[in-house]
Amino acid sequence: QQQQQQQQQQQQQQDLAPADGEKEVENKDSDRRPRVAGEFFALTRQLNFELRDGEPRWAGSTFQGELAADGTLRGTWRQGDRTGRWLARHIGQRSVNSSLQPHVDEGSKWDAKHCAVKIGLDKSTRRPVAGDKVKLTKLYKFFDGEGLCLKPGEIGKLVEDDRTTVPFLVESPGGGTDWYADGAICVVDPDNENAMTPLGDALEG
Repeated sequence: QQQQQQQQQQQQQQDLAPADGEKEVENKDSDRRPRVAGEFFALTRQLNFELRDGEPRWAGSTFQGELAADGTLRGTWRQGDRTGRWLARHIGQRSVNSSLQPHVDEGSKWDAKHCAVKIGLDKSTRRPVAGDKVKLTKLYKFFDGEGLCLKPGEIGKLVEDDRTTVPFLVESPGGGTDWYADGAICVVDPDNENAMTPLGDALEG
Protein backbone atom coordinates (compact mmCIF):
# COMPACT_ATOMS: atom_id res chain seq x y z
CA GLN A 1 0.00 0.00 0.00
CA GLN A 2 2.85 2.41 0.81
CA GLN A 3 4.41 1.78 -2.60
CA GLN A 4 1.07 2.43 -4.30
CA GLN A 5 0.67 5.70 -2.39
CA GLN A 6 4.19 6.81 -3.37
CA GLN A 7 3.51 5.98 -7.02
CA GLN A 8 0.24 7.96 -6.91
CA GLN A 9 2.02 10.97 -5.39
CA GLN A 10 4.73 10.85 -8.03
CA GLN A 11 2.09 10.64 -10.76
CA GLN A 12 0.27 13.68 -9.32
CA GLN A 13 3.49 15.70 -9.23
CA GLN A 14 4.21 14.82 -12.85
CA ASP A 15 0.68 15.83 -13.87
CA LEU A 16 1.01 19.18 -12.07
CA ALA A 17 4.48 19.94 -13.49
CA PRO A 18 4.35 22.06 -16.69
CA ALA A 19 5.81 20.78 -19.91
CA ASP A 20 9.27 21.91 -21.08
CA GLY A 21 7.77 24.17 -23.72
CA GLU A 22 5.58 25.85 -21.13
CA LYS A 23 8.62 26.50 -18.93
CA GLU A 24 10.42 28.25 -21.77
CA VAL A 25 7.44 30.47 -22.52
CA GLU A 26 7.09 31.38 -18.86
CA ASN A 27 10.76 32.28 -18.55
CA LYS A 28 10.64 34.41 -21.69
CA ASP A 29 7.60 36.30 -20.40
CA SER A 30 9.25 36.96 -17.04
CA ASP A 31 12.35 38.34 -18.75
CA ARG A 32 10.36 40.86 -20.78
CA ARG A 33 10.32 44.26 -19.13
CA PRO A 34 7.28 46.46 -19.67
CA ARG A 35 7.53 49.80 -21.45
CA VAL A 36 5.85 52.68 -19.65
CA ALA A 37 4.23 55.53 -21.59
CA GLY A 38 2.29 58.32 -19.94
CA GLU A 39 2.19 61.90 -18.70
CA PHE A 40 2.20 63.83 -15.44
CA PHE A 41 0.24 67.06 -14.97
CA ALA A 42 2.21 69.25 -12.55
CA LEU A 43 -0.63 71.69 -11.83
CA THR A 44 -3.21 69.06 -10.89
CA ARG A 45 -0.58 66.51 -9.68
CA GLN A 46 -2.32 63.79 -11.71
CA LEU A 47 -0.56 60.89 -13.40
CA ASN A 48 -1.71 58.74 -16.33
CA PHE A 49 0.37 55.95 -17.86
CA GLU A 50 0.08 52.66 -19.73
CA LEU A 51 2.12 49.46 -19.50
CA ARG A 52 3.15 48.03 -22.84
CA ASP A 53 4.70 44.61 -23.49
CA GLY A 54 6.03 42.91 -20.36
CA GLU A 55 3.99 40.18 -18.67
CA PRO A 56 0.79 39.34 -20.57
CA ARG A 57 -1.37 39.76 -17.48
CA TRP A 58 -0.37 43.44 -17.21
CA ALA A 59 0.32 44.38 -20.84
CA GLY A 60 -2.08 47.06 -22.00
CA SER A 61 -3.06 48.10 -18.48
CA THR A 62 -3.84 51.77 -17.92
CA PHE A 63 -3.16 53.50 -14.62
CA GLN A 64 -4.58 56.76 -13.33
CA GLY A 65 -3.45 58.33 -10.09
CA GLU A 66 -2.81 61.45 -8.08
CA LEU A 67 0.26 62.50 -6.12
CA ALA A 68 -0.76 63.25 -2.54
CA ALA A 69 0.90 65.82 -0.29
CA ASP A 70 2.71 63.06 1.63
CA GLY A 71 4.38 61.86 -1.58
CA THR A 72 2.15 58.81 -2.00
CA LEU A 73 0.66 57.90 -5.38
CA ARG A 74 -2.91 56.57 -5.26
CA GLY A 75 -5.22 55.69 -8.10
CA THR A 76 -7.07 53.10 -10.16
CA TRP A 77 -6.03 50.69 -12.91
CA ARG A 78 -7.90 48.97 -15.73
CA GLN A 79 -7.15 46.14 -18.11
CA GLY A 80 -10.05 45.09 -20.24
CA ASP A 81 -12.91 44.23 -17.88
CA ARG A 82 -10.66 44.05 -14.83
CA THR A 83 -10.25 47.06 -12.56
CA GLY A 84 -8.63 47.76 -9.23
CA ARG A 85 -6.89 50.30 -7.05
CA TRP A 86 -3.14 50.82 -6.57
CA LEU A 87 -0.84 52.65 -4.20
CA ALA A 88 2.87 53.44 -4.51
CA ARG A 89 5.45 55.10 -2.31
CA HIS A 90 8.83 56.60 -3.18
CA ILE A 91 11.66 54.26 -2.22
CA GLY A 92 13.71 57.24 -1.03
CA GLN A 93 15.90 59.83 -2.69
CA ARG A 94 19.08 58.22 -1.41
CA SER A 95 18.21 54.85 -2.96
CA VAL A 96 17.34 56.42 -6.29
CA ASN A 97 20.44 58.63 -6.40
CA SER A 98 22.77 55.77 -5.46
CA SER A 99 21.44 53.71 -8.36
CA LEU A 100 22.42 56.44 -10.84
CA GLN A 101 26.05 56.47 -11.93
CA PRO A 102 26.31 58.71 -15.02
CA HIS A 103 29.55 59.31 -16.88
CA VAL A 104 30.78 62.84 -16.25
CA ASP A 105 33.38 64.87 -18.11
CA GLU A 106 36.92 65.37 -16.86
CA GLY A 107 37.15 67.88 -14.04
CA SER A 108 33.71 67.17 -12.61
CA LYS A 109 32.24 64.46 -10.42
CA TRP A 110 28.87 62.91 -9.63
CA ASP A 111 27.37 63.80 -6.25
CA ALA A 112 25.00 60.92 -5.44
CA LYS A 113 23.68 62.60 -2.28
CA HIS A 114 22.31 65.63 -4.12
CA CYS A 115 21.82 63.90 -7.50
CA ALA A 116 23.89 66.53 -9.29
CA VAL A 117 27.14 67.00 -11.18
CA LYS A 118 29.70 69.03 -9.27
CA ILE A 119 32.14 71.18 -11.20
CA GLY A 120 35.41 72.16 -9.56
CA LEU A 121 36.57 75.41 -11.10
CA ASP A 122 40.30 75.95 -11.36
CA LYS A 123 41.57 78.67 -9.06
CA SER A 124 43.47 81.27 -11.05
CA THR A 125 45.43 84.00 -9.35
CA ARG A 126 44.74 86.58 -12.06
CA ARG A 127 43.59 87.16 -15.59
CA PRO A 128 46.18 86.16 -18.18
CA VAL A 129 48.03 88.98 -19.92
CA ALA A 130 50.04 89.00 -23.12
CA GLY A 131 53.29 87.09 -22.71
CA ASP A 132 52.02 84.76 -19.97
CA LYS A 133 52.51 81.03 -20.20
CA VAL A 134 49.10 79.39 -20.19
CA LYS A 135 47.61 75.90 -20.23
CA LEU A 136 44.19 74.31 -20.59
CA THR A 137 42.02 74.11 -17.49
CA LYS A 138 40.36 70.89 -16.36
CA LEU A 139 37.06 72.21 -17.69
CA TYR A 140 38.30 73.40 -21.07
CA LYS A 141 35.69 71.21 -22.82
CA PHE A 142 32.90 73.20 -21.17
CA PHE A 143 34.30 76.39 -22.71
CA ASP A 144 34.70 75.12 -26.30
CA GLY A 145 38.42 74.62 -25.87
CA GLU A 146 38.53 71.14 -27.39
CA GLY A 147 40.11 70.56 -30.78
CA LEU A 148 42.10 73.82 -30.85
CA CYS A 149 45.85 74.39 -30.97
CA LEU A 150 46.60 73.51 -27.32
CA LYS A 151 46.50 69.91 -26.14
CA PRO A 152 45.98 68.87 -22.48
CA GLY A 153 49.28 69.28 -20.65
CA GLU A 154 50.87 71.56 -23.22
CA ILE A 155 52.04 75.03 -22.24
CA GLY A 156 51.36 77.84 -24.67
CA LYS A 157 51.88 81.59 -24.79
CA LEU A 158 49.18 84.25 -24.61
CA VAL A 159 49.58 86.57 -27.60
CA GLU A 160 46.61 88.91 -27.21
CA ASP A 161 43.59 89.70 -25.02
CA ASP A 162 40.96 91.72 -26.90
CA ARG A 163 38.38 91.64 -24.05
CA THR A 164 35.63 90.08 -26.19
CA THR A 165 33.56 86.97 -25.45
CA VAL A 166 36.45 84.81 -26.74
CA PRO A 167 39.32 87.11 -25.79
CA PHE A 168 42.50 85.05 -25.58
CA LEU A 169 44.71 84.43 -28.60
CA VAL A 170 47.06 81.59 -27.65
CA GLU A 171 50.11 80.28 -29.46
CA SER A 172 50.88 76.59 -29.02
CA PRO A 173 54.41 75.08 -28.79
CA GLY A 174 54.04 74.02 -32.41
CA GLY A 175 53.38 77.57 -33.57
CA GLY A 176 49.61 77.28 -34.15
CA THR A 177 47.25 79.91 -32.77
CA ASP A 178 43.61 79.87 -31.70
CA TRP A 179 41.19 82.02 -29.73
CA TYR A 180 40.09 80.71 -26.33
CA ALA A 181 37.22 81.70 -24.03
CA ASP A 182 37.70 82.74 -20.43
CA GLY A 183 37.66 79.53 -18.39
CA ALA A 184 39.31 77.39 -21.04
CA ILE A 185 42.87 78.47 -20.14
CA CYS A 186 44.68 79.58 -17.02
CA VAL A 187 48.06 81.03 -16.12
CA VAL A 188 50.79 78.47 -15.42
CA ASP A 189 51.75 78.45 -11.75
CA PRO A 190 55.06 80.36 -11.44
CA ASP A 191 56.24 77.87 -8.82
CA ASN A 192 56.08 75.10 -11.44
CA GLU A 193 57.35 77.19 -14.34
CA ASN A 194 60.89 75.89 -14.03
CA ALA A 195 59.90 72.34 -13.12
CA MET A 196 61.94 69.81 -15.09
CA THR A 197 60.01 67.39 -17.30
CA PRO A 198 61.22 64.74 -19.75
CA LEU A 199 59.92 66.83 -22.64
CA GLY A 200 61.10 70.25 -21.48
CA ASP A 201 58.83 73.25 -20.88
CA ALA A 202 56.55 72.30 -23.77
CA LEU A 203 54.78 69.79 -21.54
CA GLU A 204 53.62 70.33 -17.99
CA GLY A 205 55.10 67.88 -15.49
